[in-house]
Amino acid sequence: SPAAKPVLIQFHEFMRSQENPCSLTQRWMARTSPQVQGKMSYSVLLYSTLLYSTLLYSTLLYSTLLYSTLLYSTLLYSTLLYSTLLYSTLLYSTLLYSTLLYSTLLYSTLLYSTLLYSTLLYSTLLYSTLLYSTLLYSTLLYSTLHYTTLYFTLPLHCSSVDSILLYRTLLFFAAYFTILLSGGRSWI
Repeated sequence: SPAAKPVLIQFHEFMRSQENPCSLTQRWMARTSPQVQGKMSYSVLLYSTLLYSTLLYSTLLYSTLLYSTLLYSTLLYSTLLYSTLLYSTLLYSTLLYSTLLYSTLLYSTLLYSTLLYSTLLYSTLLYSTLLYSTLLYSTLLYSTLHYTTLYFTLPLHCSSVDSILLYRTLLFFAAYFTILLSGGRSWI
């Protein structure tokens, strides 16, 4: 019988049987009894409450998921950004420190090499100059003493004046060329 069916099913069947859907709720309420109307109101209220609760729960769930996703994305992005900045800073610091260290070592090595080379060159030049000066001075002194001795002792060995002049001239040129060959041109 119609009374044994649930109110929502009766309402649904009534709406399907009507050709004009206008004012279906008013027609339904007019043909039903007050008890059925009360059950209908209670069912509609329950259905509305469930629908509202479902929508509210869905909205809250969606909002929570959206908020969680945004929060997770923000945290992930922040972590990646921080990690990238930290890695870049460490890499830059390492490269800068390595460059400064290499430059310092290179500069120190070049400076030490230059000083060592300059010292060795100066020492070699000084030693060579002293040795050359000593040899030159010794050669000049020996040549001067030798030719001076011969110059003044020739009269003891030669009888004629022409021979003495000839030998003295030869000794003079010999001493002159000896001094020139020994590098003593500035002494002449």
